[in-house]
Amino acid sequence: VSVTGTVSDSHLESVTVAGLPASLAGETFQAQVPLPVEGDNALAVVAVDAAGNSESLALTLERDTLAPEIAITAPGPSAVLAERTFVLTGVASDAHLESVAVDSQPAQLETDGAFAVTLTLHEGRHTVTVEAVDGLGHRASAERDLRIDLSAPEVVITEPEAGALLAAPTVAVTGHVGDPEDVERVTVNGVEVPLETDGAFTTTLELPEGDSDVIVRAVDSAGNSGVASHAVTVDSVAPSVQSVVPFDGATGVPVEALLRVTFSEPVDPESLGVAIALDSGGTPLVSDLGLENNDATVVLSPNDGLISDAEHRLEITTAVTDRAGHALIAGAVSLFRTSDDTPPPAPVVDPVPSPRCFTVLTLSGASEPGTTVTAQGGVRSASTVTASDGTFSLGCEPTSGDGAVTVTLVAVDDAGNASEPTIVSVELDCESPRVLSAEWDGETVIAVRLSETLEPSTVAPGVTLLLDDAVGPVTFAHTLDGADLELTLAESPQASDLPLHLELTEGATDVAGNPAVVFSKFFADPANATLVSGEVFSDLSSLELPGARIVLIEDGVPLPTEDIVVTSDGRGRFQLPVTSSPVAVRVEADGYVPSWRRVVPLPGASTLFFDTRLTPAAPVVHLDAAEQLTAGSAKLTVPAAAIPAEGLDVGLTEISEQGLPGLAPLGWRPLAAVHVATGEGLTLDAPATLLFAGAPPEAVIARFDPVPHAWTAAGLTASVDLDRGGTWALVLPDLPPTDPGTPVLGAVLPSALPVAPGDLVASLSLDPPVIMPTEQALATVEVTTAEATPSGLAVEALLDEVLHVVDGRTLVAPPSDTDLVLYQTGQGSMRAVFGLGATDAARRLPLEDGVRRVDVRALPEGVRTQDLLGPAGGTIVTPEGLGLDVPPGALDRVVGARLDAFDLDALPIVPPEGLEVVAAALLDLGETELLIPAVLSFPGHNEPAGQYLVLSPTEIDGATGWRLTGTAENSADRISCDPASDPDLPAPWVTGSGLYVLVRPTGDDWGLVSGTVFDVGGLPVSAPASVEASGGLVALVEISDGAYATAAPAGPVDLEAEHLVTRNLGATQTVVLPGEHQVGVDLQLLVTGPRVVATSPADGAVDLAATTPAQIDFSEPLDPSSVHDESVTVTVVVGAAAPQPWPGLTELSTDATRLTFVPDAPYPSQAQVAVTVSGSLRDLQGYPLEGGAHTVNFGVEHFLLPDDIDPSKILLYMPGRDALHPENPVVEGAPGAVPGNIWLWVEDLDHDAATTTVQAGSDGSFTLLL
Repeated sequence: VSVTGTVSDSHLESVTVAGLPASLAGETFQAQVPLPVEGDNALAVVAVDAAGNSESLALTLERDTLAPEIAITAPGPSAVLAERTFVLTGVASDAHLESVAVDSQPAQLETDGAFAVTLTLHEGRHTVTVEAVDGLGHRASAERDLRIDLSAPEVVITEPEAGALLAAPTVAVTGHVGDPEDVERVTVNGVEVPLETDGAFTTTLELPEGDSDVIVRAVDSAGNSGVASHAVTVDSVAPSVQSVVPFDGATGVPVEALLRVTFSEPVDPESLGVAIALDSGGTPLVSDLGLENNDATVVLSPNDGLISDAEHRLEITTAVTDRAGHALIAGAVSLFRTSDDTPPPAPVVDPVPSPRCFTVLTLSGASEPGTTVTAQGGVRSASTVTASDGTFSLGCEPTSGDGAVTVTLVAVDDAGNASEPTIVSVELDCESPRVLSAEWDGETVIAVRLSETLEPSTVAPGVTLLLDDAVGPVTFAHTLDGADLELTLAESPQASDLPLHLELTEGATDVAGNPAVVFSKFFADPANATLVSGEVFSDLSSLELPGARIVLIEDGVPLPTEDIVVTSDGRGRFQLPVTSSPVAVRVEADGYVPSWRRVVPLPGASTLFFDTRLTPAAPVVHLDAAEQLTAGSAKLTVPAAAIPAEGLDVGLTEISEQGLPGLAPLGWRPLAAVHVATGEGLTLDAPATLLFAGAPPEAVIARFDPVPHAWTAAGLTASVDLDRGGTWALVLPDLPPTDPGTPVLGAVLPSALPVAPGDLVASLSLDPPVIMPTEQALATVEVTTAEATPSGLAVEALLDEVLHVVDGRTLVAPPSDTDLVLYQTGQGSMRAVFGLGATDAARRLPLEDGVRRVDVRALPEGVRTQDLLGPAGGTIVTPEGLGLDVPPGALDRVVGARLDAFDLDALPIVPPEGLEVVAAALLDLGETELLIPAVLSFPGHNEPAGQYLVLSPTEIDGATGWRLTGTAENSADRISCDPASDPDLPAPWVTGSGLYVLVRPTGDDWGLVSGTVFDVGGLPVSAPASVEASGGLVALVEISDGAYATAAPAGPVDLEAEHLVTRNLGATQTVVLPGEHQVGVDLQLLVTGPRVVATSPADGAVDLAATTPAQIDFSEPLDPSSVHDESVTVTVVVGAAAPQPWPGLTELSTDATRLTFVPDAPYPSQAQVAVTVSGSLRDLQGYPLEGGAHTVNFGVEHFLLPDDIDPSKILLYMPGRDALHPENPVVEGAPGAVPGNIWLWVEDLDHDAATTTVQAGSDGSFTLLL
């Protein structure tokens, strides 16, 4: 290196650099100096002047003559990469390193010389060059060879073949791998195997019986994995016969049955041929062979079917092989006999008298011996087996209370062949005939109108039909024409011989043998008689009460004897001749509280009593100790001192405001009333106390005294002591201006002054507003008067009834009247509350609905024990040994409870087979549900130990079944149904009113099953849902966790769950173990479309009316948009004629679960009707009708055609010939008008009036009252 510089000294002598002399030029020096080492070199520059003075300067110079050094760290030498993109890394070393590039691509350089760069290369071999440059321009380079390998090795299995069926578990596996030089390892089913240089491999595997996979995997140096697999089946076991249907020894096999042979595994179809043979009596039966169940089941279908009632032989030989070629281990033979497919003859039924009264209709007759004769139709289904001589006797319970009972009998033999039906029709009549009216013409004829015809032989003068006058028996002749009885006197009676007394006794019967309602009536001189009359009603229903006894007790003066007694007729009416004034009567009927009426009759006229309403009497309770009886707000406390040694019979009956035994004076409003029955004339040894709860301070207790026919103030507080029976009422006086005055204890209640009410405006409300025709409602008539009127206003209520019949007719019953008493409400109006029921017409007609209406008008002037349980719990023990223990906290209020033994013969349905009924209890808690289950116990001293079941009848979708309530155990001579005994059983236990039946399995052949029902979404189903076990009980899911519990016979059991709203279904199977509780048997509901659950008429019904509507009930609501005119189609076939469509109206019910088809015109006589609902119907979720279209078939009765009637012999009388009610028209048919003994009725289409149905006489004559 050349070193130059300057020195400032005028006497400069010399300069040296690193000891070497430098050349001088003035003050400038220059020297060529070597640098001996790489890196730093230290140099000294020394200058000396002439005087010998010197100065030095240190100089350091760095020598750099080397290129950078490069080290590649990744990828490694000759690397094989499985990805195109990778990162190359390394380190470059140089003191003055300036840059690094990889394949001319700048690398990221760190301060320590580390570098990295991302490269993307195509598949194949590559040399990557790295070049480094320092600051002096020195360059260095390095290279790295590598390969990009993106392909997995190719693997080929040559043995075994894919899908191979292997006869042995040991299998040789061979194959080869492509590009073997780059393959690092090969595995077969996970075990590494050697690879030949040419890529071939071979090994041996042990495979299990059945299906397996042979999997070969090769992995190359880049990590790429190639796989090949072959599915194979190892079958080293010979096949066997698992089942043959029919089984060996089977009998009764249907001739159309298919035969099935199931093997332990699929078989080779080619091996079947002659390996399976079927013959009967040595004659081969040619059959088609089919395979199902993955070729493991062979189905034989005889070309001509099996031979009826014959032995058959089905043989399977060892020529059958499986797919692996193994021969059948052993052959099999099934010997079976087919059923008899010839139906038995139709049952021949012995003649049955008709009409008749029966609770069980006994049908006897004959059919093929050993067949089962079943009766259905108008009776509960019943069946019996014919004796060896073919005879049978079958008891059938009718499903209706009266009318025609049509029974269809079918005989079914052991093979299931059903005979043609035999149809028996019997008229059920259990209603006693009664006198509707009896009138004397004042001369020699007494006309009696009956509710139905009497049996002529039972109408005997002087025996069952009596007529007397004041002298004695009267001679008369009588004629009976249908329901009309006429008495003709030998001569007109003298006035001095009157009154006449007519009496019909219960010895007279109708054609069915029902005894007549006793009837008694007096007839006075029509010209000079003074009469009193009235009507008797049931206070529960406001319907007429026939057969009530009216006893005359006062005729001017009290009568010493009670000889004059009449009875109310079929319309509840009565009439009495009297001679003086005033007149009082006692009205009574069996089972009712008596009532009294008093009137001042008008001489020479018929004076009406205020209508009498009789109240059903409460049951009499026999007391042996002090007791408290309750009726409404009244409580009767009978002390021990009042009870004689033989005990005391006491009855306490609540009386309604309209059922008072005598009218209260004006100005008084009854708040409550009771009748106390202690026995006639009985005086208590010590007084009992009658208390009216909640009595206001101004109320008065009044007692009705029949003798003066008056209400007497008996107490001015809420209670009163009494020493005899009678009727007491808690009455409240009106406020001014209609107040009655101040009562005096022991005196007759004062009366307010009468006020003319003026115009009356009335409205009617019913509670409940809608009832069944056989139920009662509480009616309230609210009346507004023009003038302030005291309580006690007597009014007449006119009641009528509008009935809408299913065939489209509208019938209006003739109005009936009943007297009511209006009482002030305290709110400016007056009110009468009374019971109201439907008429007989509403009960006998097929109604859509009915409406009762009311109008009122003012009458002219003048004229049982219970136990009490509460929050603290309690115990009930009955004389029969039944017990109920209610735990504390089960009730949140005090309620009445009653526990009674239930007659086992009266069980509503028969328990399932295998269960023996031990006892039954009827619990009445009203509508109260216990918050905690009670313990119900039965006496068990005569019963064996072990587990019992407690069942309750439950109704689901119109069908009654048995439900598991809980289990019970016999301990200490008590059989207790206690939830604590099985806390894991999600049963309902005893929590409310109902019938509880204790049953015992006849052996250890029943068990319990419980689990959870899951809804479609997978969550536990919410109520309501049901679970039914085949052969067992039904369970209801009533809580949101979906839990259920039921019981079933031991063995395989099918369980089916149904959501009772969505109607989705779920099913499962389980095996019930004897005496065990199997838990966790869950059911999953699946989406299910609507189903037909019931039809009316039922499929196969016969002898139906020509206007019968068809009703189809569905399991869930239908989508109304899917219902249209073609949703129900009807075709009619008469005889051999072609089917023809029948028009009509299709209606969907408001809840969308019922379709009703009403024909536009009556069906032809004896027509066969087919009603089909379309399969296009959908539910609200859009799911179609399950099973597609559904058809119901029924037959129309043989009814009269116009040609069978002679109109010239049918006469209409207007006015009618009923003396009391001439406004009622009469339709009479003369002999020959209609065929004899037929049933008929008449309808007035113009006036919506109709008659009851009657039977024509044998000569075709009839009488009908409109």
